[in-house]
Amino acid sequence: MEEMGRLESINGLESFEDVSYVNQKPIGNNSRSKPGTYTGVFDLIRKCYADTEQAKNMQLSKAHFSFNSSKGQCLECSGLGEVSVNMHYMDDLYVYCNKCHGKRYCNEVLEVKRKNLSIGDLLDTEVHDLIEVFEEEKEIAQQLSMLDQVGLGYLKLGQSASTLSGGEAQRIKLAKELYKRECKSILYILDEPTTGLDEEDVEKVISVLTDLKEKGATIIVIEHNIKMIKACDYIIELGPTGGNQGGHITKVGYQSVSL
Repeated sequence: MEEMGRLESINGLESFEDVSYVNQKPIGNNSRSKPGTYTGVFDLIRKCYADTEQAKNMQLSKAHFSFNSSKGQCLECSGLGEVSVNMHYMDDLYVYCNKCHGKRYCNEVLEVKRKNLSIGDLLDTEVHDLIEVFEEEKEIAQQLSMLDQVGLGYLKLGQSASTLSGGEAQRIKLAKELYKRECKSILYILDEPTTGLDEEDVEKVISVLTDLKEKGATIIVIEHNIKMIKACDYIIELGPTGGNQGGHITKVGYQSVSL
């Protein structure tokens, strides 16, 4: 176990109600973890499908639209949309389920459509295309827009968490945090959120963090990207080679103060 450092005191903790460390760890450790389920937007979408006249006439509840429930999932693949093929001395190979063809649900559930999309189709559609589908559902559209704002519009809600990079997982967490209405007394700590991003997506992340700050949040970013550093209010250099005196704090646009 890593030994904790020693200190005399910490001042200002009374200003924060919570600390949120937005890291690059996976959003889930199993094949059923998806961006849609992690953010909670898929729960709203299931309710939306269950509230359609078609679903009510067929007596399908919200539970039928969960691929984790035996009520509506494809029984052949248990809602995974794929089945494993034993390769003996190599890793198992995963192929589309022959019964649902990767849609995860039984035929009865797949008959329910919203703008010509079944819930199985929806899980395989990119986020930026779904915003228009749910433009009349304000809460769903807002959550999808948050994912798009952090540069994840290309992701699919049903994509397995195991296929996401560390940077993608971190931005999903960031989008979830940004959607929270109250963040005034929260300290956010982000570890290199621009890792692997192009210039356009870096600007999107900066914009999202600016929105979070304007909501009253305090944000500490561990970062090396020049654009991100320039967008900060303060720059803190630490370490044996950080700054001229082993480290210093700079208020952007002002004189630096040595540590």
